[in-house]
This record gives sequence, C-alpha cells and structure tokens, in this order.
Amino acid sequence: MEVQAASRHLERAHALRRQHLGARHPETLHTAHSLFWAYQNADRVSEAVALGEEVVRLRTEVLGREHPDTLHSLDKLAVSYYSAAGRVEDAVRIYEEVVRLN
Repeated sequence: MEVQAASRHLERAHALRRQHLGARHPETLHTAHSLFWAYQNADRVSEAVALGEEVVRLRTEVLGREHPDTLHSLDKLAVSYYSAAGRVEDAVRIYEEVVRLN
C-alpha cells in the first residue's frame, strides 16, 4: 500500500515538474526515475519499463550516456528487464554496457 501511495505522490510531482521545468530538466528526470522505480516496486511492470526506457533516452540526450545518472537509470532498467519483464538478453546487454561505460 505504501508503494502505491508513493507512486501517486511521485506521479503528481512528475506532472508538476514537467509543467514548470519541462520534460528534459534534470530535476524532472530525477523525479521520473524515482517514479519508474516506484512502478517497478509496485509490480506495475509495463509502466515501469516504458517510463524507464523514456528516462534512459532523455537522460542520454540531456546528460550523455556516461553520466552517472544515466548509468544509474540504465542499471535499474536492466533490473526491470531481468526481474519483471523476463527480458534476460536485454538485461545482460544493458549490464554489459554499464560495466563498459563505468
């Protein structure tokens, strides 16, 4: 129940940050990453994966692929792929990239 409440608060925070700061602002991306992980922990797999992929795409564009925040999102996306979505090959590919870039 706590994860669902946290997800609702993060959804609101994310919407406000998108509205006031824009989708590509680092603080908006930070909130999006937190929401992505809340979805993962709430077993909202399809939402988690979709948002995680969007966060990785935007963080890569804004911060660069080797930025620690981008690598953190990549790592969490790999966890989502592996543990929740059953996309083991995708998870391994991402983990290998994170290790190479780190």
